Amino acid sequence: MEQINEKHSIGKTIASLRKEKGWTQLDLARKLNVSDKAVSKWENDDSSPSIDSFPAIAELFNVSIDYIITGKISKDILAEKRALKAIHEGILCIDELLMIDNLEVIKNTLKKHPIHIIEVLLNLLNSNNLKELFEFAIDNDVFDLPYAIIKGEIKEIKSGIIFAYNREKYNMNLKHLHFNGIKLNKAICSTEYESVSSLLSFFNECKQRIIKELEE
Repeated sequence: MEQINEKHSIGKTIASLRKEKGWTQLDLARKLNVSDKAVSKWENDDSSPSIDSFPAIAELFNVSIDYIITGKISKDILAEKRALKAIHEGILCIDELLMIDNLEVIKNTLKKHPIHIIEVLLNLLNSNNLKELFEFAIDNDVFDLPYAIIKGEIKEIKSGIIFAYNREKYNMNLKHLHFNGIKLNKAICSTEYESVSSLLSFFNECKQRIIKELEE
């Protein structure tokens, strides 16, 4: 989205947001419970949405009302967009996130997104999303994990998930993954397969430590 000058057009902004979603004017009209002719008039600047419509439009496109009216993106939204770009292969790169000058965005992003591949895989297992877990195992040739998933052997699935920790491309955050002197590899080696889910607590503790350091 571009910053808009004083000639900002509400209609063109709505049209741009609609096209980003891949929606037709009729699609947008149905979502807002208005006619497609009304949407067409907005986008051609022949009329503007009613005041009551702006909150619904903003929520639908996940932007602020101010952006629709003025074309200006708030610093918080820009920071959130930068934070999302710090996610690679489903894993949040902590170094890239910490380059953002917005503590609240950093904290919220850390809380919401995985910081290691084991966290990603355990979340898939806990949500019973075995299809994605199986696809990851096949794509990354993770030791015996596909067979364990097919057999439905939870203990062996957890064993395979732990084996995934040595995949180099997923270890971008290793220097950050320690808590009270315990590093990730040590935490993994001391974990019993039956209690693998306790590693999720380890990752959460790492996130809390990073947040606390930033706050201090």
